[in-house]
Amino acid sequence: GIIGSMQALEAIKQVLQIGESLSGELLVLETLSMRTRKLKIKKDPHCPLCGTAPEIEIIRSESYQYNCDIASSDTENMANEPYPIEIDVSEANQILQTGKAVLIDVREPYEKEICKIEGSSQIPLNTIPANLDKLPTSDPLMLYCHHGSRSMQVTQYLRKNGFTNAINIAGGIDAWAREIDTNLQRY
Repeated sequence: GIIGSMQALEAIKQVLQIGESLSGELLVLETLSMRTRKLKIKKDPHCPLCGTAPEIEIIRSESYQYNCDIASSDTENMANEPYPIEIDVSEANQILQTGKAVLIDVREPYEKEICKIEGSSQIPLNTIPANLDKLPTSDPLMLYCHHGSRSMQVTQYLRKNGFTNAINIAGGIDAWAREIDTNLQRY
């Protein structure tokens, strides 16, 4: 939509080095009035990436999701947990082959009608708190959504509530359809 087009235009401006970039600014679109305004974003001098004494020079793709989704205080508590917080679809497929894992689809019911991973049970994200008693606490509890963002939120929620066996499937069903079951319909 509109925001996606604006983001694409910003990328084009950066690549071609043309126009006025929004770098360091936040563009706010008020859709009811269709007015925009720009807010200047100040750099955090303590930021490990862009601060006055940067500690990070490169963000590796394999750690991006993990580093960006979890507060550091949470990661300290996860060091002794039996399962990783996130795995890729190949690892998930291997675990499923053992028959000892539970696979939960946290997408909405209409999304399940489009495609699903065989053997999964559906518990939409907004109903997870009411269904904690239905979840195992020992066998691997693997969660997926469309691309992995919602299931990561659920994984973090479950971990904070004692489910150390909760594991997010990175890339969700979209990655599964690209790498494991190419017959699944993608959306």
